[in-house]
Amino acid sequence: MSESEPLYNSRVTKIYIQYLQKYYPDIDVDSVLDELGIAKYEIEDPAHWFTQDQQDRLHDVLVARTGNPNIAREAGRYATSSEGLGATKQYALGLMSPTAAYQLIEKIYVLMSRGANVSAKKIGTNQVEITTIPRPGVKEKPYQCENRTGQFESVARLFTDKFAQIDHPSCVHKGDSCCRYIITWAKSPKILWTLVRNYLLLISVIALLKKKRWPE
Repeated sequence: MSESEPLYNSRVTKIYIQYLQKYYPDIDVDSVLDELGIAKYEIEDPAHWFTQDQQDRLHDVLVARTGNPNIAREAGRYATSSEGLGATKQYALGLMSPTAAYQLIEKIYVLMSRGANVSAKKIGTNQVEITTIPRPGVKEKPYQCENRTGQFESVARLFTDKFAQIDHPSCVHKGDSCCRYIITWAKSPKILWTLVRNYLLLISVIALLKKKRWPE
């Protein structure tokens, strides 16, 4: 697979840019995009995909502009915020359990990246294992592993207000055949009460809509 193969959806780049606008407002986004040779409409188009080389240059430029070598992980953590994910999608995830939300990543990931195959499985009451295997010819960089780690950390925060703990025992950048992430989140009463609240609110909205549509 060549460096010019489109692998990464515009949503990935858009999250980086949104993160930049929120935490580094003094940096001119237009000049960053000009330096990268990326047009705004490409970022806004969910059907647009970027190459490995474009993602690498995005990371390098943002590290240089911000002076922050950890920007990939921090942007990953931002991905599930209301600004990065969108309030509606964030609320939809809130209707799930943490386990279900993490298992959903397996299906969502293909909308974000064609660079790796992802699988998820429950291994405890508050623990899942996610495995990513690069597709043939794809050469992901360490910062992309950090970005995934940040995303995985942030999912738990939707339910517990705390980032998940990530153990990364296997990594392709250390010679392993895959990346394995053991994700553990804090057990919290908030999880149960959040689910109850969200479901009650959903039921109330449905009942209200039915009443308006079919008045007695």
